[in-house]
Amino acid sequence: MIDHFHLIQDANRRLNEARKLEQELRKIRLNWKVFLKGKENLTFKEAKLLEKYFSLFPILQCFYQIKEELRDIYSLKTKDEAREKLKQLRLRMEFMDIIEIKLWAKTLRKYEEYILNFFDKRTSNGYTEGIMLNANLSSEYRLVLETLMFTLEKQCWRFYHLL
Repeated sequence: MIDHFHLIQDANRRLNEARKLEQELRKIRLNWKVFLKGKENLTFKEAKLLEKYFSLFPILQCFYQIKEELRDIYSLKTKDEAREKLKQLRLRMEFMDIIEIKLWAKTLRKYEEYILNFFDKRTSNGYTEGIMLNANLSSEYRLVLETLMFTLEKQCWRFYHLL
């Protein structure tokens, strides 16, 4: 399964790469944070800034709109609706004259079923990743964490017995 977080993380990475390329070509600095925000979370000022960027850099608007459409797919109710929206988005991407977006569409096609598996149970793999992260902690960090947990348990036990 490819959950919402990982798909949007990839979209943000692709958008950011396009932004960096535009910055280098035009020797201008763009506020990268506004590109990462979802459209519903933009302040009025940020929305205006994005509008300005999009008028100057239409390619960034393409990347941003694709990212937002991918976000919207995860709010759909059924797997069939999501499949249809993803297919429509992918077809539009394939017809764009931007090679990076065509390659992105190819990647979405390749992993479509993994993306759509989210709709079977609407879960993420965050829990599993948390376990894996915990398993990969250095022994020094693990010792500090275990000591902290032991101290907290001791304090809670004392507090409980005072009641």
